[in-house]
Amino acid sequence: LGDPRRNGAEYDRSSPTEAAARLSGRLLLVHGTADRNVHVQNTFQMVDSLGHADIDFDLQLYFGIGDSFPNAVVRKHLYHRIQRHLYQ
Repeated sequence: LGDPRRNGAEYDRSSPTEAAARLSGRLLLVHGTADRNVHVQNTFQMVDSLGHADIDFDLQLYFGIGDSFPNAVVRKHLYHRIQRHLYQ
């Protein structure tokens, strides 16, 4: 997208937080708080945007987990969480 100072409109148009109000259905946000690419602050910004848009969502945080789930117990919990969400 280039420099955000020169291309701010494109950054706004592609922002998930700006798109929050247009989302629908049952949403599940999952975040490992140790992810180096997507910071937990980004998830909190999304939660704030969804709340302001009156969009229902579920949130599952995994503390100290990065963008992969090497721990088998935690990975199993994640898969069960996704499964329960889809069944609901």
